[in-house]
Amino acid sequence: MSQTSDPPTLPMSAARLLRRASRDLAAGRLRLVRLYPLLLRVPLPELLRRRCAIYSVCDHAQLDYGYTVAYEKRLRPSKQNPGGRTVVGQFDLLAIGQNLCIVMSALDSEQDKHGPRLLVSRAYPHARRPFLNSGALCDVALKAAQDNAWTATCVDAIGYDRRTHKFRRDMKRQGLEYALSEMAEQARDLHRALMVFRDRSNRQRLRASLDRYGAARIYAGSAITVADEFVLPAVRQAQQNSLVFSIRRESQVAEQRMVQLRFRQRVLESPSQMRSLCHAVRKGDGLNVSTVHLNPYLQAQVLDFLSGEAIQLVVLDPQTVSLIPRSGESDKVLERVAATISRHFGESEITQEKVYTSGGQ
Repeated sequence: MSQTSDPPTLPMSAARLLRRASRDLAAGRLRLVRLYPLLLRVPLPELLRRRCAIYSVCDHAQLDYGYTVAYEKRLRPSKQNPGGRTVVGQFDLLAIGQNLCIVMSALDSEQDKHGPRLLVSRAYPHARRPFLNSGALCDVALKAAQDNAWTATCVDAIGYDRRTHKFRRDMKRQGLEYALSEMAEQARDLHRALMVFRDRSNRQRLRASLDRYGAARIYAGSAITVADEFVLPAVRQAQQNSLVFSIRRESQVAEQRMVQLRFRQRVLESPSQMRSLCHAVRKGDGLNVSTVHLNPYLQAQVLDFLSGEAIQLVVLDPQTVSLIPRSGESDKVLERVAATISRHFGESEITQEKVYTSGGQ
């Protein structure tokens, strides 16, 4: 299923559902609305058919905007609940063309975790979450503010520390661009930002967060605005980036192409740093890393158990990671490994380059 055809736009049926959610937020009937975009590799009904088994009970119905999903998830016994317990909830899937859906949830944190968020995390390889670097995330939010003549203030930000490989939270009120700049100086990548948008009269128009997966949480304001001007532009950016990963393994002695990740600093100078890179890749669900060489250079084989695709990961200089296809179709695992490295090791400039290799290697 192609993911780079027509730019996604919000259908009227989905807009009506989002408008109703906005009214419920304003009236206090909802605390927040969550939007999780998913780029589809199979039709939406097939995704539901393949993934409903993650719930103990799953019923879904087709509506004009997509699907509504009611679920039950029985949790294992724990110290707090020796007999186990069941989480019950309902959420919606908004069909945005053939290649995209937005998972919409107004559930509390626990219901969301075991319901829509579980579907989003288990959707691969039939669908994937878009991924942006922190600069692109900031650009999307600032463009929305500029287009509406709003000011954007970051009130809560989570950044990923590239040195400690841990997330850290800041609650300083500052402009979003200053939050991004400050994190860059601290060797951190902005992962999620909660922002308040005000008009020229200093009236709050929107309070929402956006993360590097293009997912949004809306606390006040228009859910349609967030979907149209935050989530969909983030998806469009991710779709453009996907073109870099459209390569495959050549069967003959030929000019092979690869994906290169170029870091700003020399982050791969020692074997311990290379081991950290491999550890970061292993954080991707179903990704197995087998190290062939570690010193003085890194060569590893990465197998994606979920898609069946394989690539070779090579580090020959302290700033560059090369990802080379090992199976015929490798776009899924190439994109997934690059996103996993960006999230758990550090952001980089991603390009497609040539590498000369033989088909037997």
